[in-house]
Amino acid sequence: MPSDGAILARLIKNMKRQGSDPLRPLLDEYLLKRDRMPVRHVVEAIDMAPPVRPPGRISPSGLGGCERQAVFIFVGAKGRKRIDPDQQLVFDDGTWRHHKWEATFQDMERVLGRDRFRVLAVEQRVEFPDLYVAGSLDVTVAIRLPNGRWRKYVIDIKGINDVGFGFVLRNDAPIAHHVQQLVAYEKAVGIPRGLLWYENKNNQLTKAFVVREHDALWESVESWCTSVVSHLRRKRLPPMHPECQRGTFTFERCPFTALCYGKRTTAQLTRYTFKNFADIDTAWQAGNEHAKESTDARSVS
Repeated sequence: MPSDGAILARLIKNMKRQGSDPLRPLLDEYLLKRDRMPVRHVVEAIDMAPPVRPPGRISPSGLGGCERQAVFIFVGAKGRKRIDPDQQLVFDDGTWRHHKWEATFQDMERVLGRDRFRVLAVEQRVEFPDLYVAGSLDVTVAIRLPNGRWRKYVIDIKGINDVGFGFVLRNDAPIAHHVQQLVAYEKAVGIPRGLLWYENKNNQLTKAFVVREHDALWESVESWCTSVVSHLRRKRLPPMHPECQRGTFTFERCPFTALCYGKRTTAQLTRYTFKNFADIDTAWQAGNEHAKESTDARSVS
């Protein structure tokens, strides 16, 4: 019997069979037409403060990634935080990319008309309490197809560098853990189709993949989450990610490499990680309360 990883890889390789991108033709039409339109979308005030991401939850953006990193984030372990102006600009680029596309899709609704394209939600909260997963999905839209039928899609916006963009183009398939994230969003809101919307950060070229909810894909998400939750309940650290080697992208982007590659033994690191961690349910409840308080404060301001 093939492994879960082999099944996931085969499903992702066959993504091109799931249908062509329904959004790009509308985007092209919008870009050619928008400057001639008398009415456009007016962007609302944007909160410049970063979104609150309290511990006590598994983030959808981490699904399928490093289990140990997910545990560190859940318990609120202190990782490396470099105050580097250049790095901050990189983070800002990702934040504004989301603002750009969210505003663009809303402007498309104005320019093309609600009889063809609709934005149903932006930054919608999603959660799976049984798996301790909580976060927000980027955009949900409805598109009227050429046959006149409407179809809903959830959209996950991904900025990717030239090397990564070349990878998805050569393989004509999205990145595996991005698929797992999108499938989780689809499951959360009950919409069986989504779009992974890649933008090349070097030249703004885009590539989208249609991802349909699939039992095997969702089972891979559940399996990954169940493993993380099991380690949290037992107050154990998962093994390090096999791709986390010095010089790799996984190693360089992780804020917890100093913990994993530090001088502590595994037992010492485990005690350090869980020293202020009561239990998984207490942390989940505290995280939800923190997120709600922050959301309420933002809405008042």
